[in-house]
Amino acid sequence: MRQFVLIINIFLSISCFFLENKYLIYQGYLIYLFQFIINMTVLCFKSRLRFNHIFIPSLFSYIFISINLILGGYLVPRGHGVFDKYYYDVIQINNYNLFTPYLLFSLTIFYYLSVKYITKTNNIQRIKKSNSKTYLVIFLFYVLSLFLKTPVAVQLGFLIVFLYGLDKKKVKMKLLFYFIMLILSLRFYSFDKRNIIVVLFLILFFETIASYRYIKLKFKNILLILFLPVLFLFLIITASINRGYGEFEDTSFKSVFSNSIQYIKSDYFIDAITDNLELNYNYGATYVALDYVNNGIIDYQYGLTLIKPLFIFIPRDLYPNKPYSFMHLYTREYQYSEWIKGSSLPVIFPVELFGNFHYLGLIILFFFYKTLNTMYMVILREFDKMNFKLFLSIFFVITHLFFIRGGGIDLYVLYFIFSIPTYYLSRLILLKSN
Repeated sequence: MRQFVLIINIFLSISCFFLENKYLIYQGYLIYLFQFIINMTVLCFKSRLRFNHIFIPSLFSYIFISINLILGGYLVPRGHGVFDKYYYDVIQINNYNLFTPYLLFSLTIFYYLSVKYITKTNNIQRIKKSNSKTYLVIFLFYVLSLFLKTPVAVQLGFLIVFLYGLDKKKVKMKLLFYFIMLILSLRFYSFDKRNIIVVLFLILFFETIASYRYIKLKFKNILLILFLPVLFLFLIITASINRGYGEFEDTSFKSVFSNSIQYIKSDYFIDAITDNLELNYNYGATYVALDYVNNGIIDYQYGLTLIKPLFIFIPRDLYPNKPYSFMHLYTREYQYSEWIKGSSLPVIFPVELFGNFHYLGLIILFFFYKTLNTMYMVILREFDKMNFKLFLSIFFVITHLFFIRGGGIDLYVLYFIFSIPTYYLSRLILLKSN
């Protein structure tokens, strides 16, 4: 069955070479939707999908990119979104029948690797975690890092160590900390929704990683599956309102629910939520960046953006030929005014690979995600004791959310470098407390 579905994926990708450009602009989302339904059905009912499998990097990337291409593919070409520049750009692209197959092949690679590693993880024995210690002081360091406005990587480093040591048996205490973490996230991350989502994902990760519950069509599971997107949307809407969407005068905590309901009922909600979920940017930047590379507006980089992490600590003044990130190259061409300010527009990783090696970038995509999936395997095999290898694997799996959105490999690596001191500081604190 899984091999048959893989063949369908390949056939679907190839067939798009022969479809009309206009059809792919306005109806291409149906192709992504069809692929998504078939693949997720197989993953859920034939591959024995568990709740914690969502954190397999290839599976998470598949779901994230598919949803963006499905929703963005419907909304953006129809003019939805407050920022409508991408609408005018995407409907003028003439090479959808070159770019859509590439994206479908990328999704097929994600699907294949997900099936493969779901099977591998199902053969691993139940993981056990060592007895918890008192990790409250680590949580206090996390709170302090919020007030000091340290890089988010530092905050996540403290959270990883704290949540690892949180006693899962003390349910009330655990829920209290989760609630505090989400409130703090809304307070400190209202201008960066990604950070709120990462905190939510960290909680889900530590709640599910040791669970061996399979996703089945049971009432309890259906409620959980429905609850998570609702919670996710609520957090996004709340953060957006705090940033000024809806122009509510009272944005205090007591008005959160009433403001959210008014926001959803408003006439501008569809346009606003398109921007809140970054569908406009994720979908528009994906196709526009591919078009820029194909038309020579952005030159092929032949691997330069991929080796940029090697030059992180070398100032450009000392080495003017230091590679640029793909985000940098795209922003400079697409929105020069933002580039001058030092801002960057994210572009998903498969597009960056196309900007380096055209269709041959799919080979790099395969081996890169095979490596990331291996980190997930390390977590399952070595979860019994917090050590540097486990910390590294958890950090890369969790911050993969930043990466797949289009942060670039250099930022992916830089985040981890910033988090390293938090691991050793936490370890020192725990040793002293013992």
